[in-house]
Amino acid sequence: MAAWSSTCSAQTERSAGLAVHRSCGITERSTSCETREKLRSYSARSLGERMYYRPDFDAPAEGEWRWSESGEPVWVQQHDALVGDAIHSWKGWPSDMRIHMQNEADGEPQPRSGSGKQMRARAAALLWELNNASKPSPTPLFRGSHVEPVGLQSWTTRKSIARLWAGRAGTIFRLPPGAKGLRVSDYRHDVESEWLVMDPLAELATERAEMSAKPNPMFRGRMPPEGPYYHGTSTALGIQRELLPPTITGKLTERRVQRRGKVFLTTDFEYAKSYARRAVREWGGDPVVLEVAPTGPVKQISAIPGRTAYHAGGAVVNNVVTIPASPASIGSIMEAAKKEATPNTADYYVFEMKVRARAEPLRQVNKKPLDLKAAKQLARIGAKEGKHDRAVTTSPKSMDFRIVAQYEKGTGDNVTRKLYR
Repeated sequence: MAAWSSTCSAQTERSAGLAVHRSCGITERSTSCETREKLRSYSARSLGERMYYRPDFDAPAEGEWRWSESGEPVWVQQHDALVGDAIHSWKGWPSDMRIHMQNEADGEPQPRSGSGKQMRARAAALLWELNNASKPSPTPLFRGSHVEPVGLQSWTTRKSIARLWAGRAGTIFRLPPGAKGLRVSDYRHDVESEWLVMDPLAELATERAEMSAKPNPMFRGRMPPEGPYYHGTSTALGIQRELLPPTITGKLTERRVQRRGKVFLTTDFEYAKSYARRAVREWGGDPVVLEVAPTGPVKQISAIPGRTAYHAGGAVVNNVVTIPASPASIGSIMEAAKKEATPNTADYYVFEMKVRARAEPLRQVNKKPLDLKAAKQLARIGAKEGKHDRAVTTSPKSMDFRIVAQYEKGTGDNVTRKLYR
C-alpha cells in the first residue's frame, strides 16, 4: 500500500500501529507483527500510558452523542456512570466486553454501530479505572473455575460462592489479601462480594474444589452428616431391605416428576414420623420409620432445624421402627378407608356455562378429573374472576351426568338451589 501523500492531512488513531486516513477511510499498518505481539504482552498496568481514553467528569450521567472533529459520532458519558454501565455490561456480556477491551488496548478502529461505540466507550473507561483506581482487597479473593484465570475476571470474597462456580470438578483459585482490583459494590449497590481483578498476583494459590474431593460429589455446601438417616413410610408399601425410588418400584410416592428418581431422607426422627403418618393417610397400613444408609451421592435440599431433608439415589434399610398411631392419624386412616369404599371419588369436572342459558354447559375447564373439594374451589375462583358461571359436574361420559354445584359469575356465590329447585 502506498504511503500517504504529504499534502494529505491524515490523522493517527490510537497509538497501536494503526494509521487511518480520515477523508477516504483507508487504513495502513505501520508496525510489524512482532510489535503487535509486544502490545498484547503488555501488562494491564501500562495500558493507561498508551490509551486514547481520558475520563470526562463533567459529561451528562445519562450520556449523549457528540460529533468529533472528523465528523464521526462519539459516545460521551460521565466517567463514574460509564464505569457503572461497563460493569453492568461485563456481568451480562463478558465475552463481548473482553473483545472490546482487547480492541481498545490494540488501538483498533471504532465500531460502526451505535451500540458497538457505546460498548467500546465502556471498555475504555473500565480499562482506565482498572489502571488508575484499583485498590487492594482487605480479604482473600476466590474464584471457582475449570480453567486458570487469565486477564480480567470476576472474583469473590466468599469461598462458598467460588465453590458453586467451581461445580463438581472445578478448581478454587485464591488471591491473598492485597490483590488489587475494583470492588463492584463501589459502583453497583446490588452486588456485595464481587471484585474485578485484571492481573492475578504471582502468589496465586489454587486448591481443588472441596466437594470434588468428597466421597459424595453431588453434595453442595457442607459435608453431609454421617447419619443416621431416617425415612418415614407405611407398611402398605412393602419396603423390606432396600429403599428404591418410584421410577424403579412403580409406586408414585412422589408427585414431582423431576424427583421421582430419588428417595428422600432426613436426620430428624420426629420429622420422619410426620412423613410416616402422611404415608398412612395416602396408602393405608401402619406408620414406620426406616433407619437407612444412603447409597450414592447425597444432596441436601433443606437445612431448616428440625426439618432437614436430603435425597439420594437409594438407601439400604438397617432398622425398622414401628410408630404408634396417634388419634389424629386414626381419624385420617378412617377417612382414607371411607374414600376407598367410595369409588370414583376423583371424578368431577368443571364446566363454563352459557351466559343466557345458564343451565347449559359451554366449555369443559379441566381435562383430568378432580375430587369434589378441588373441583368446587376451581369453579368458585373461576366464576368470581370470569365472565361465565361455572358448574361442577360428574363425568360427562357417565350415564348419570349431572350438575353438582354452580357458582355465579362475578361473585362466586353458590346458586345451585336458586337455579335447580
